[in-house]
Amino acid sequence: MWSVYAWWGLWQLSIDLNDWHYYQYWFLVTNLASIYFFTTLVLPKATEEGIIDLEKHYYSVHQAFFYMVAFSLFTSAVVNHSLFDKPIFSQLTIMPFIVGCCAVGAAVSDSRKYHKFIGVFMFIMFIFFQVSDITIIEYYGP
Repeated sequence: MWSVYAWWGLWQLSIDLNDWHYYQYWFLVTNLASIYFFTTLVLPKATEEGIIDLEKHYYSVHQAFFYMVAFSLFTSAVVNHSLFDKPIFSQLTIMPFIVGCCAVGAAVSDSRKYHKFIGVFMFIMFIFFQVSDITIIEYYGP
């Protein structure tokens, strides 16, 4: 879902952005790479026995996963500010920063309660973020 949402948001760049600076491109590429990296951690590799302990896998990758998610969210705030000209204090910069801080908390915590909370919290925040997006893609063809 996150990758599809990123694609949707970036489509607007093909219409609105005429000039690119290298630092903007760098933040965009690192943001997209972080999405790729954390999605590769989600699913465990198949075992020869055919039995996968999802909870064991989750806790074995949770630090790397949540650090990557936090990095993605922090760079999203920078991308939204630098490429989309969103104010530094706006929904598109503050929300990713807050959820990114929660992701850092999940990376350093082994608390099962916190991990149950953060999964639901991040899902709700992601849905809220999508529903509140007012991006409209327009075609300016012949």
